[in-house]
Amino acid sequence: MGTTALTLYGQAHDPRTTDFLDLSPADLQRDVDAIICNPPYTSGDSLPAAYKDRINTQIEQSIGSEISARSPLHAYFIYHARQFLSGGDRAAFITPQSLLTTRYGESLKQYLLRCSRSKRSSNSTRLVNESSRTLTRRPSSHS
Repeated sequence: MGTTALTLYGQAHDPRTTDFLDLSPADLQRDVDAIICNPPYTSGDSLPAAYKDRINTQIEQSIGSEISARSPLHAYFIYHARQFLSGGDRAAFITPQSLLTTRYGESLKQYLLRCSRSKRSSNSTRLVNESSRTLTRRPSSHS
């Protein structure tokens, strides 16, 4: 869908087929202003054990804290996306309602709250959780 829209409006784009969790900001060769994501809702138990161990270790190292071993794939997308955002950038994720009520969701919510508190001002940081959507805004460096 994104490729079609960018093509129709004559905007440059570089579509790729890759695992998002293997992508780094340096791979994009440009800044990201926003992320809109409908990640796969694959349960953690459905992932191959070696893959699950690899991404869990990778994300834990990048965020500096433990992640619930019960986390589904969409949770890893949310953790990983954070490194692509700069001050003032935004990300929106379509998530299942279980994000708000499960044990794995607790560690993810704590992480998002910690990120949103990293810089406080009256207008800088918002963390909005609704039943089927998570939106987080990283504080700008100007605040």
